[in-house]
Amino acid sequence: MANFKDILPHVAKWEGSCGSDPTDNALKLGHSGVLGKNIPSEYQTFSTRKYPNNYVHTCKGVIWATYVSYCNSVKKTPSADEFIKMPKSLWENIIYYVFWKPRDLDNLKSQALANFIFDVYWGSGSGGAKPTMRALQNELNKHGAKLTADGVVGKGTIEAINKYTKDGKDGDREKKLLKVMYDARKAHLERMDDAWKYLKGWMNRLNALYERSLGMVGAATATGFGLILIAAGVYYYYKNKA
Repeated sequence: MANFKDILPHVAKWEGSCGSDPTDNALKLGHSGVLGKNIPSEYQTFSTRKYPNNYVHTCKGVIWATYVSYCNSVKKTPSADEFIKMPKSLWENIIYYVFWKPRDLDNLKSQALANFIFDVYWGSGSGGAKPTMRALQNELNKHGAKLTADGVVGKGTIEAINKYTKDGKDGDREKKLLKVMYDARKAHLERMDDAWKYLKGWMNRLNALYERSLGMVGAATATGFGLILIAAGVYYYYKNKA
């Protein structure tokens, strides 16, 4: 089965710490109430220095609205201080319980496809992920699945992927689904209102994810050597984040 810890080094590489860019659409969904210039020096970033008089709305890729939603789900009071510091345990819990588990990715036999699906949801949320996931579902339907192409990944989509890829053992089919999602994701990003400012960075990340996923094709389940590779990646991530 796919393991969410495999994707952590990739996410950490592409996410900064605190963000206060006023042109970021994340700001429309809320903010911490703390100005960039008022956060502790050790959490200052290029963004908070450039926009010191704007509110911090993102930390390590987690927007304030997502953090608040997670806090509500575990019955805790949101804290701007905790949000800005974003401890590893909190960050990983949000990744798993908000983005990974709701898509039933634990039961996907292809680590490569699980990682790709996760990163689309991580980058765009449920609404922004729909065009890419709808393309995935339509492709699966061409090969015998009977999914409602609503762009929402859940148990049915995961089961259809496992069946089509022969439990992640058919590399050619894994590559096909990756290409379908890559093309749909690229088209979606190009249509975004703020593509003029962020498209280059988005595409760098998407291309890195795509190449990484292609390199994993055939690694059906995280057992044996696959677990060693995951452990090595997670060790490197923690070693460099400590």
